[in-house]
Amino acid sequence: MKIKGINPSLKAHQEDAVNKALKSDNGLILAHSVGSGKTLTSMAIANAIGKPVDVVVPASLIDNYKTQIENHTNKDSVQIRIYSLQDVTIHPEKLIRGDSIWSNKPEDEIVPIKDRVLVVDEAHRIRNEKSKAYNTIKESPYSKKILLTGTPIYNN
Repeated sequence: MKIKGINPSLKAHQEDAVNKALKSDNGLILAHSVGSGKTLTSMAIANAIGKPVDVVVPASLIDNYKTQIENHTNKDSVQIRIYSLQDVTIHPEKLIRGDSIWSNKPEDEIVPIKDRVLVVDEAHRIRNEKSKAYNTIKESPYSKKILLTGTPIYNN
């Protein structure tokens, strides 16, 4: 599968995730092992949908995500903005509050949240239903939400 805006061809499990995301009304939880290409898959999903994407990642992963975007997207990619999980708040019908850490393209016009895709990397960090981050993500009006985790099961 070749997707406009994405440089490499996808592997079978990545194609499957893109197809499932396209069929989903709300989004999906992508639980693959470390090193399986979740970041690339999330970029491919956003490009296949054709909507700009806001990526929320722990601060420690911002540089890795930026490198992946620079290595695996091209000039035809949708806009991808990166935010730190620690600094993000979302309000209905408004853009994410706080400054974007990095964007692959300049923002020429404001695109409402309902017309954007949200990607949350290391989503297992927001599993506490009483946390601000969990409720902020849950209540946000993004068109699709893609949750990435290499740790889908938590034993305590």
